[in-house]
Amino acid sequence: MREPLLEELEIVAFDGTLRGFCAPVLPVVRWKGQDLYAKISAEEPLSAPKAWHSAEEFQALCDQGLVTRLPGPIGEMFEGAMLAYLSRELLSSTSIAETQCDARCRWDFPGPEHSDYVVLGAPVRKISLFLDSIADDLRRSAERSLPYSPSRRDMSLAAIQHLLDMAFAAAQSPPIRKRLYLLVAILRIQTSDSDTLDTIHKLLVEKEFPTWRWEDFSREVLRYEQISQQKREKLDPVILSRIPAIELGQLPMFVPRVETVLFQGMLRSGSRARITDAQRMGENVARGVCHSETEAMQYMQAARLIVGRSDV
Repeated sequence: MREPLLEELEIVAFDGTLRGFCAPVLPVVRWKGQDLYAKISAEEPLSAPKAWHSAEEFQALCDQGLVTRLPGPIGEMFEGAMLAYLSRELLSSTSIAETQCDARCRWDFPGPEHSDYVVLGAPVRKISLFLDSIADDLRRSAERSLPYSPSRRDMSLAAIQHLLDMAFAAAQSPPIRKRLYLLVAILRIQTSDSDTLDTIHKLLVEKEFPTWRWEDFSREVLRYEQISQQKREKLDPVILSRIPAIELGQLPMFVPRVETVLFQGMLRSGSRARITDAQRMGENVARGVCHSETEAMQYMQAARLIVGRSDV
C-alpha cells in the first residue's frame, strides 16, 4: 500500500471522547480514496507506519466510545495537526477568545448532557500555547478572587475552586501547572487547617512532580503569595485567626512547618494585627522550636510580613 498524500486525508473524528472542560486530542483521518481510517500522531510524519481501519472497524470504535466522530463540514488534514475541544462554559469563563488559537478548522459540537463544545484544529504548538493561555487567565481570575483579598470579586470558595478545576484541565506546560498547585495551596490554607500544605504536596504535587521536594514547594508557596500580595491592593494587616493569643514564653500546642505557621497568621484572619503579637509569635517560635539561625530568621520575617512593617 502506497503512502497517502495530505490532500487525500480529511479529519473525521478525534481520539477518545468528550470529558470535562477541555483537552487536546489526536485527529482521526479518513483516506478518501481507500475509505480507510487512522489515528494520526502530531509527533510522527504521515509516512510513519499506522494501523488503518475499515469503515466498519471505525464505526465500532465510535460505538465503543474510543473515537468521537465529528459533525460536518470535514476539515482537511495538515502537517502536525492537533485538535482541542473546549466547553462553552470554559470559554465563557475566560477572557481568551477562541480566535486567538488561529485555528485552521473549527466545529460546533453538541456534547453530553446538553453541554456544547467547540472543536478547534491547529498545529500542536498553537494548541498547547492556546490552552496554556486559558489556564493562566483562569488562574489570574482565581487569584483575584481569593477570600482575603480586598479587591476580590463576590465569589464563593466553590466558585474559585471551579475556576481552578477548569485551569487544570487546560494547563499543558509544567510551569503553568506548578503555579496552579501553588495557588491551590494558598486557597486551601486560607480555608483549612495547618496540615493542609503538607497534604497537598503528598497527595497531588508529588505524584505529578516527584522531584519537587517539600522544602522547595513550601518556599515557593510563600514566595508566590508575597508576589501576589504585592500585585493586589494593599492588605490590611492580619494575624493569627482561630489561634489564641500567645504570651511571651508560651509555646503553641503544636508547631507546624515554618511556612504553614506564616500562612495561618497572614491569611486566615480579618482582624488588624498588633505588632506585639507578631513579635511574640516570632520570638516564641524562634527561641523554642527553631533549629538554626536561618529558620529563626524565617519566623521573624514572617512576623514582619504579617504586619506589613519592616521595623518589627
